[in-house]
Amino acid sequence: MKKTDKFDSQVKVNTVVWITSLYAHQQGITRRIVEDLEPFLKGKQVRFEVHEATSEKDLLDYLDYIRDEAAGGMLPIIHIDTHGNAEDGLHIAATKENVAWAKLVEKCRQINVETKNNLCVVSLACFSFSAVREVQITSQTPFYILAAPQIAVEAGFVADVIMPFYRHVFEKQELISAFRSVLMQKLNLMHCEEVLFTTFAKYVRRSCMGKGAKKRIEDLLSQAKGMGIEIKDYDLSRFRKIIKRSIKPTQALLDRYTDSFLMGRSVSFKLGAVIEHAKKLELGA
Repeated sequence: MKKTDKFDSQVKVNTVVWITSLYAHQQGITRRIVEDLEPFLKGKQVRFEVHEATSEKDLLDYLDYIRDEAAGGMLPIIHIDTHGNAEDGLHIAATKENVAWAKLVEKCRQINVETKNNLCVVSLACFSFSAVREVQITSQTPFYILAAPQIAVEAGFVADVIMPFYRHVFEKQELISAFRSVLMQKLNLMHCEEVLFTTFAKYVRRSCMGKGAKKRIEDLLSQAKGMGIEIKDYDLSRFRKIIKRSIKPTQALLDRYTDSFLMGRSVSFKLGAVIEHAKKLELGA
């Protein structure tokens, strides 16, 4: 998910929260970055917090603290400086525990609710884009933006990109262009508005068009008969037309998902754009 061409960032950031958990011999790069980043952010009047997670409980408790701070006005970028595993989650060096993606995403969702869908997460933990598997448009989005790798990331890359990224963010006041300019080589981007757009388009393609729509109509017709609704053969055509009209995607349905998933944030697209995109998708995409 690296497109983002149609989706710009509209976020406010007043804090960078740096969460780290590395082995002792790996901490040199982090120390050097923090030594440069802290005075830079201070000069920009951006609050900077560094937290070394000592256990799974410590990390989850700290995220609860960030949630409470967000309720009081903190608008953070949460920066993840740990190891990661696609299946096991984030690794805590001190205890050798792994914190499941589902737990982390739920904590981020709670923080994001308090920020009114303004949370940005930048993770350099290997494979941490795996967290997007836990994102569903039927619940509130856990991030406004998540930038994270689907692959292993080398320490040298981290050392090269972090300061240029944050300079771009806070000097140009633009997060997505900072991602494109600095992080796009190794990291993927989840933008909540793009998630809604693509997921809704896939739903339209699979369930409201072509063979998918025909199957859905017949399934609903069978369900109606199974519920004891008597439908004469000569009425089948009329009932099919009624069902066909009822399964058409509507702006009202899209608006309901926008209100719940994006927590009321406005979007830059209407239903027509979603339908046009859906027409271009392969069935089963």
